[in-house]
Amino acid sequence: MNTAIFIKIKDSFVETSLKYYIERNEPLFNIEPLTYTASKGDKFYFLPGVNIPRAKVKTYNDNNGTKTVRDVNTADYIFGSDKSQDEYFKNTGQWLYRMNHKDFLSILPDLQKYHNFDPTAVSDLTDIITARETTEEEFYIHYNYSSMQEIRECIDKCKLQVSNNTWDDSYAFNEVDETLIEEVNLLQTLTIYDVNALISAISSNSVTIDYEMYGQLDNMFKSNDSDNHVLAMEIIANCNVVDSLLFVEMLFKEHYYTMYDSRTKNHVNFKSLCSVLNKTGYRLQTDLDDIVKSLIAFNVLTDDKLDLLMNHYHKEILKDGNSTFFNVKTITLNVEAHKTLNKNYVYSVTDDFVPEPEEEEVLEEEEVLEVVEAVEEEVNTESLNSEDLNDEVSFDLEQVNAITESEETVRVTETVREESVLLFDENTTEDIKDTEEQLDINPTIKEENGDTELDWF
Repeated sequence: MNTAIFIKIKDSFVETSLKYYIERNEPLFNIEPLTYTASKGDKFYFLPGVNIPRAKVKTYNDNNGTKTVRDVNTADYIFGSDKSQDEYFKNTGQWLYRMNHKDFLSILPDLQKYHNFDPTAVSDLTDIITARETTEEEFYIHYNYSSMQEIRECIDKCKLQVSNNTWDDSYAFNEVDETLIEEVNLLQTLTIYDVNALISAISSNSVTIDYEMYGQLDNMFKSNDSDNHVLAMEIIANCNVVDSLLFVEMLFKEHYYTMYDSRTKNHVNFKSLCSVLNKTGYRLQTDLDDIVKSLIAFNVLTDDKLDLLMNHYHKEILKDGNSTFFNVKTITLNVEAHKTLNKNYVYSVTDDFVPEPEEEEVLEEEEVLEVVEAVEEEVNTESLNSEDLNDEVSFDLEQVNAITESEETVRVTETVREESVLLFDENTTEDIKDTEEQLDINPTIKEENGDTELDWF
């Protein structure tokens, strides 16, 4: 990654340094939500900030012939988490200002005169900017708030013109540790797996907590027997955490105090679970936003999971109102007010979310012509292979007559059935018998056709 030119103006001196900045919302490197399947001999490297039970990793390595390495260059798979890049920052959330380098060069002589800068410092700054121009056409000069105030004072007093009026707008940056730049540049070229992929592989053979088991564990926590509490905590500590995530988080929400009060919270497996879920022994409390955040982090947020949360906690949302992930969308009236109004009333607080349209593959003109030509060629080929349309088509007259008679028999029979149904009435049985005599039909009609006998009623 490229360095940024940073200046600091203080009194009559301008200090220039090169720093590694990245905008706060921009990822330092990409962590992919890929699936991992173990192969014997695989070597793992864990980025800083990864929370994963080391004991379970060791057991997994022993069972699958894999191993963990300390050198990223020798690893087959690199695993990171959403907290990994924070470990590479020297400072985070710095509010800085920036000016296009051409605009800065245009006002630099006036800045030097106004603040009486040391000529040597200005010369060094100019050389740095000029050298950068040989590799980049456009770049920025960065400075902090106090330096921005010094620049503003000079621009106002000297009535200078700056083409880009965003020079006094602030931006949030993270500063990368210069001692880790070489590793960052390497990681930006490699495929990094989300550590949840390995967690899923490690716990793939563990029990999955479904809704029924959730109910059983919920009852165990509600009981007054501390042994039930210990057993329930051991079960969730050794479950398939990814597939069971929703119910595990719901159990934390409902029974965090019971867990905290149990000695099992210090067990290595339960502490490992808390580490994976970014919980600590002193902060097991979990709310609805924590649950959704966890589901998003493990990439398992789905409609059915949200529906289940709504079934359990919609009253809590109605009571507490908007939160980080849940917003009240509409407001309506109670039954009494609706009766007075005599119509349904709904007030929308927020607009409907509009999903981003899926990208459709657009064929280029040449591709369209190729498709048309291929279709025409196929049609012409089929025409050549088909029989001449002027050839007479021969029919077997006996087969035609047989088909016609059979169809006529079915049609007549169906007509009789329809008329019989129309005449049916539970209180006019005698009339039905008279009708059958008039129509000269039997309750059961049979037609013999060779060896085939059809029952119509």
